[in-house]
Amino acid sequence: MSLAPNYVAKDGTTTSYTMNHVLSSRNMSPNGRMCGISPTGLLSQYSLVLTLLVDATQTEQPNDGFVESSSCTSHSSQQHSYSEGFSSNYYLANLNHADTSCRNGNGWLSRSKQPCLYYKDKM
Repeated sequence: MSLAPNYVAKDGTTTSYTMNHVLSSRNMSPNGRMCGISPTGLLSQYSLVLTLLVDATQTEQPNDGFVESSSCTSHSSQQHSYSEGFSSNYYLANLNHADTSCRNGNGWLSRSKQPCLYYKDKM
C-alpha cells in the first residue's frame, strides 16, 4: 500500500478507501479499556526491564512501564469509572504493559491482576 493519492493496490483497493477505513475505525469508541498501573505487574521476564525503564526515566505518575495511567484513562472524550475488578468494562489493573496482552496469564492472589479473565469476560 502507498500513501500516494489514487494508488491502486494489486487487490484493487485504493489509498482513499484504505485511509477512510483506518480513520473511521480510529474514531470508534471502545466499550472498555484495561490500563496498567504497575511496571512490576505479574512477576515475569518483563518486570525487571520495565521497572528499570521507569527508574531511568524518573516517571512519578503511576504507569505500566510504557504508558502513564493518566494517559490511558483519559484517552476518550467521555469520563469512565475505572475499577480494579476484571469484570468492569474499564479495568485499572496492577499490571505492566506486557501483562495487559495476557501473555503471562493471570495473577493468583489479586483481582487486579487478571488480564485473561478481563478478556474472557468481554467475549
